[in-house]
Amino acid sequence: MGQLDEIRIWNEARSLTEIQNNRYKILLGNETNLAVLFRLDKDGVTKVYDATSNNIDGTLTNMDAGSDWVESEAWNKRSISSSQTLVIDPEGYDVDGALEASTQSVAPSNGTLTFGLVIYTPNNFGVTDNFTYQVNSGGKSDTYNIAVTVTDDTDPSFEASTPSYSSVTQIGFTLNTDIDEAGDIFYVVLADGATAPTSSDVVNRT
Repeated sequence: MGQLDEIRIWNEARSLTEIQNNRYKILLGNETNLAVLFRLDKDGVTKVYDATSNNIDGTLTNMDAGSDWVESEAWNKRSISSSQTLVIDPEGYDVDGALEASTQSVAPSNGTLTFGLVIYTPNNFGVTDNFTYQVNSGGKSDTYNIAVTVTDDTDPSFEASTPSYSSVTQIGFTLNTDIDEAGDIFYVVLADGATAPTSSDVVNRT
């Protein structure tokens, strides 16, 4: 089965959107239709406790309680697209309800952080950015390290005055192009009256 960070059992079907939107949220245990919640955050034991009021506790088998527990990194590796922001609710880590502030410890290299909620806004894509923030609660501080992979979902566009052509002769011409990000530019020369191919035809060279 591999490694598990947390086990949630619902007595309803969860949509893909619900799973994606809630996978990093720390649940209280009283969420509607949540049947069982094993946080799996007590090492050195083989008994796991249900955080819901259903009290359906469990026992881990075929494992060494002294050596098989490892520190989880599931929560600190995130993925977003270049048009999204990453929002982390620090209240989710505040078990005793005494949250004071979130502060920046190590700034990201390819984005910005704002606080209240911890909000990361990327200014680059195709990179894995790293940042560290601190939560202060009840006179104690915890530091969280986040690695966020930013993928590109924004279509490239031509820069001003391109594409353009010049130096047209019977056997050729000069095509001037410039786009706002790295990538490939495809073009087709058509005879008068010819039907233009689709963009897929051009990219696939068909």
